[in-house]
Amino acid sequence: MIKITTRYLQVFVWLSIILCANLYSQNRLISRNSTDIPLTFQQSLQNDYRKLINLNGKWDFSSQHNNSSQVTVPFCYDFKGKASVSRMFSTGLESPNDWNFVIYCDGINYQAEIKINGSFIVKHEGGFTPFSSPIADGLIKESGNIIEVKIDNTLDVSRTIPLKNTANYPKNYGGIYRDIYIVAVPKVYIKNSNLQSEIDINFNADIKNTVTISATEIDRFSGDKKFSVRTELLDSSGTVKASSDVVQFSITSNSTIQAVNKFELNGPLYWSPDYPYLYKLRVTIMQGDQVVDVYGSDFGIYELVRKQGILMFNNSEFKFKGINYIEEFGASGICANYSDIERDVKLIKSLGCNIIKVYGRPASSYLIDVCNKYGLLVMEEIPVFTVPSSILESENFLQLAENQLNEVILSHKNNPCIFAFGLGNDFDVTGAAGQTYVKRMVAAARNLDNRMLYYSTRNYYDDKCRELVDLVGINFYDNDLSLLKNAAADMKLKKDKLFISNYGKIINPSNTSGYSDPSSLESQSKYIVDFIKISKASPLMGGFFQSFTDWNSDMPNLKYPDQTNQYMRTSGLYTLFREQRPPAIILRKEFLDEDIPNLNIGTFSKEAPLAFVFTGLITFILFIYLANSVRRFRENVWRALFRPFIFYTDVREQNLIPTFHNVLLAIIISIGSGLFFANLLYFWKDTQLLDIMLSVIISQDIIKIYADEFITNPVKLVGVLAAISFIKIFIITFIIWLFSLTIKYRVGFNNIYTITVWGLLPTILLLAIGTFYIRILQSNTDFVVIGLITAGFLYLISIYRILKGTYLLFDTFFIKVYAYGILSIALLGGGILFYLNTTRFVFDYFRLVMTFLKL
Repeated sequence: MIKITTRYLQVFVWLSIILCANLYSQNRLISRNSTDIPLTFQQSLQNDYRKLINLNGKWDFSSQHNNSSQVTVPFCYDFKGKASVSRMFSTGLESPNDWNFVIYCDGINYQAEIKINGSFIVKHEGGFTPFSSPIADGLIKESGNIIEVKIDNTLDVSRTIPLKNTANYPKNYGGIYRDIYIVAVPKVYIKNSNLQSEIDINFNADIKNTVTISATEIDRFSGDKKFSVRTELLDSSGTVKASSDVVQFSITSNSTIQAVNKFELNGPLYWSPDYPYLYKLRVTIMQGDQVVDVYGSDFGIYELVRKQGILMFNNSEFKFKGINYIEEFGASGICANYSDIERDVKLIKSLGCNIIKVYGRPASSYLIDVCNKYGLLVMEEIPVFTVPSSILESENFLQLAENQLNEVILSHKNNPCIFAFGLGNDFDVTGAAGQTYVKRMVAAARNLDNRMLYYSTRNYYDDKCRELVDLVGINFYDNDLSLLKNAAADMKLKKDKLFISNYGKIINPSNTSGYSDPSSLESQSKYIVDFIKISKASPLMGGFFQSFTDWNSDMPNLKYPDQTNQYMRTSGLYTLFREQRPPAIILRKEFLDEDIPNLNIGTFSKEAPLAFVFTGLITFILFIYLANSVRRFRENVWRALFRPFIFYTDVREQNLIPTFHNVLLAIIISIGSGLFFANLLYFWKDTQLLDIMLSVIISQDIIKIYADEFITNPVKLVGVLAAISFIKIFIITFIIWLFSLTIKYRVGFNNIYTITVWGLLPTILLLAIGTFYIRILQSNTDFVVIGLITAGFLYLISIYRILKGTYLLFDTFFIKVYAYGILSIALLGGGILFYLNTTRFVFDYFRLVMTFLKL
């Protein structure tokens, strides 16, 4: 009794440690090293008619996850949960009632609720899209204003974008991680500007600017309340190069209207990656001769068309020389300042890249501004990432996706660096749900902008959505170059729409043993060379290397070369702290068509883990030894396998099997079962598909960390699976024992345990298979299915044997036992699966993963 109590106490202590580790292992607050808004932004946010109120700086902080009382905004936190921040601010304006006020938030993840002076302002959902909201008249005072922001970065398995527990997705930091500010504007002001340009047959630019104008108290203006708006285009020296006619308009209080300015720019200078020329846009509202409001921004002109299946950028063929970019910065998390972004863009340009794809989320305003200036094209996407059809078709999800897409397009569409908008990554494109989703997103986007639309998928053969968008990205995650060759050679695929949206590999940065070792630095370099060689020889439109830097994922990774951080994805050309690796030089030489140096091949050879072989052989030798040396054990094995009726009858007649034999056989069977499934899991450990399913099933990070650690360690993996199998035998015995309480005669627990253990005897074959199974799988993956079918057949036989032994032991009707047995299996197994599917959509993700396998 004391031993049992001690064992339960140990279990309780370990569970407590795990829970505490999960709660307190990550609770950092990370602030940006500067609270200033860059001058380049201030110039567009404030002038003689607009005033900027910077809310960055010291804020009061409170959260149950962190004991800090203050934080410097912009900031982010790396725990999952709620936080509240507040501060007092002044406007610096003598007469605040003469102004309108609009609050701008460039990034708050995930949900934000803002109050000013106790009054509700706005609630926003979506952590990577900027948003703004007008502030009610009379609410802002000259000083002593209090702003409060409630933040929650908690994600849900079906009701947020991105979804909770998404594998291979960037870390879900919380916080006000980008600038937050208020702009004081006149009572009649320019809300936004929608620019469109088109090159005519004379190579002039026809420009249309749709100006959205809002007004609150129109009575503050004297006279006839007539206004006008005009758009001008200035060159870098400030000279007006083109101007629209003045458009007259009238507006009433608390209303919004649109006015259209049209004009032509003769002989425009084009914006391009090689020569990123920017004009200055100036929109002016006047009342008579008096200027009311001025709005300014950068503007670039280029022509992007498709001619005979070829993308033409400013009349030159364009192919992607791209990199996937994640905005995460060493010790700063996602709180990047302008100089961080500028440094990255310079590095990317130095590699010969002409375009980046912001991986899994929209770009920041800083990144867009820097890319405009340095000539780097941007593809950005909403965080619809690895979504099964059942979630994809829900109205709540569709509305969230549409809202985020609208916000991204409205925020960034006037920037010349924006090449295309993305609708998502690896969602289900094989059925009606995917088609409905894509059609709805395309319709929403076309109402706002005419840029190209794309999505990325690893399912390119069964893709039913391809014709609905302009471009489709193909994801290559598993480093198999034969897949690229097959795709490039397949005549059914429309190559003029396809590009490689993800190619690269996770490596061990400290491994320099030559490219024959798949986890070495050299293997990453060799992969780049081979991949680009195939890509250049194909009609595909180029691709994006994954990734510019290492990055932290939101879920622990099954493949984690960095033993100190299981969240780290070491796929970068640079470290998270921007330290260059040799593959960056190789990619640069490939992009610039320079000679590639010889790479060290090394002497690596793939070997099966000896732990599997030794465990299998030792256990099998033990079984053979017992069968040969212990006569009674040998006889029981023979009778249990070939004369089960007599064996079970003997058990019923109290011819008991020694407990030592039962336990020893249970251990051998458990090791065999654990060994077989350990081979499978270890064989799959490098595939993202297994990581997806583990991330869905295991919701707690700390448990996922242990699971990943066990799967990548053969000894621990066999031990854990064998222990689970051993416990499973006791659970089956206990369930049968509970049913025994309903019959007339009492049956001993030891007898039931004997029936269960010896009923599972056919699964001893898994021990023989598991000893060398990993080598068989490495030679031919078809044996995955063959092995699973074999295991399933053996377990079905074992279940039948256990049920047969049970009805003989209970001396009752076999129909009753079989009915109860099947019902128990259905209720227990079905209940677990029902719970997992209703809370985590396991079946839906499994179907999605299976579509990924159809290559």
